[in-house]
Amino acid sequence: LRNVYRGSTAQVLHARLLEPGRTWHVSELAQCAQVSLSTVHQVCTFLEAQLWMDKAGKGPRAVRVLREPGALLDAWAAAHSLAEYEARRFHRWAREPVELLHAATDALAGAGIEHALTLGSGARLVAPYGTDAERAWVLVPAGAAGRLEGMARASDLLPVEEGEAVTFLVTSERSPLLFRRQVQGFWVASDVQLYLDLWAWPQRGKDQARHLRAERLGY
Repeated sequence: LRNVYRGSTAQVLHARLLEPGRTWHVSELAQCAQVSLSTVHQVCTFLEAQLWMDKAGKGPRAVRVLREPGALLDAWAAAHSLAEYEARRFHRWAREPVELLHAATDALAGAGIEHALTLGSGARLVAPYGTDAERAWVLVPAGAAGRLEGMARASDLLPVEEGEAVTFLVTSERSPLLFRRQVQGFWVASDVQLYLDLWAWPQRGKDQARHLRAERLGY
């Protein structure tokens, strides 16, 4: 594997870390992660070689369980960088933090575009820890990048080079959005994705990541 933490293999890791104690058949994991059976086998071989996963049984009845979810998460976090995203920056004044979140996400939701809050704006909804309520960070797929500026204008968001209030993080990867969930009416990235992004964030990210890990992940 050239980089197990990118592409379809990352989707398998993501699924494993969200349910670390679950015993999986390969076919179940492939369906959950939306990848091929061969991709799952590649990832399992890698995890077993690292002694992070145990296998029981043989053939189609074989099952696997993650032995060291914390070690896997640490390794992935060390390899993850916010530079993997393309940042699109916009500004808008808002009276309340929730108004800013709506400005950043309502047009996306109305257009049926997958998105998820991450970094401080995502963490504030699931595990608050001194997060910056005056800004919003939203993951969006690369396929929607060409429509962002038009939707931003409809929400009175103005493109800026600095001093932004809203940052759209454009990702060409499937994994960051794969296991998003709704929290208080907003789509939010999974706890695993929030941890990865926070750990890679130089602005107070590691403290928030540690808090999220203790409160939500537990490994």
